[in-house]
Amino acid sequence: MIHHTGPPVPFAVEALYPAPHGTLGGGRIKANFNVKPDGTVHVIAAGACTYASGPGNTTTVLKETRLNIAPSGTASARRLGDTGGGNRHFVNCEADHLGDGSIMTAVQERAVIKAYNAIFRNFGWPAARLVGHCEWTTRKVDPRWNGTTNRTPHLRAEIGKLEA
Repeated sequence: MIHHTGPPVPFAVEALYPAPHGTLGGGRIKANFNVKPDGTVHVIAAGACTYASGPGNTTTVLKETRLNIAPSGTASARRLGDTGGGNRHFVNCEADHLGDGSIMTAVQERAVIKAYNAIFRNFGWPAARLVGHCEWTTRKVDPRWNGTTNRTPHLRAEIGKLEA
């Protein structure tokens, strides 16, 4: 699942790591990896995140994902409600970006694409397995950059080109 961090940018990568209970972050793993504007990829967690995807649509979106079918739009446009949790089902990337539709650096977006391509190749998954947070739930708008309200279809297409 692809996310943008929101402000501040640059986002403190330490905020995505698990923190001791009772401190900022409360032991929550907020991403599997983070991509900085300069293209640096920080690997944070190899297992399931505890605070990333959150509630979303398991009856339609998760079912489609498992069948290698890309979501056909945002959860809002499809009028999909949250039916279950997604944290254990997705590899989560937080890309440093305001999420306001502004331009993301080309090197950063390329790093997101290449990172997901490497992960998907490892698992034998097609690009259709990439899900935007806004495709999963009506509560979120990410990823929103480069003038789009949902950058995920473009990312899937670019990952698909690397598959060939």
